[in-house]
Amino acid sequence: MKSNKCYVPLDIQLHSDFFSGFGKKEFSRAIIGIIAGLIISLIINMFINQTIVLIVMIAVFISISFSLNVRDRITNFSFIDEIINIIRVMKMQKYYPYKYLEEFDLNSKS
Repeated sequence: MKSNKCYVPLDIQLHSDFFSGFGKKEFSRAIIGIIAGLIISLIINMFINQTIVLIVMIAVFISISFSLNVRDRITNFSFIDEIINIIRVMKMQKYYPYKYLEEFDLNSKS
């Protein structure tokens, strides 16, 4: 008998990445996150007025922004992509309320 084997290649990338799991889409999301983090840091710095806290907060926002946008090698989704998919699925779910009707009267004695 002839065996019919099919080779399925893994790790096929549809677009070029800057490094593994980080392409143009992730870069634009990271830049948006960094800008939002800078704005939040500057607003908090207006109340605190300490430079070292500002520097630490900017570094934290940059690292969080990049780490949430890096795609996984296995699933090819980042954490942000997973959250977007969860929200999309939750919006598609329908609610069917259950109403109990006593169709058969099992408690009555005849």
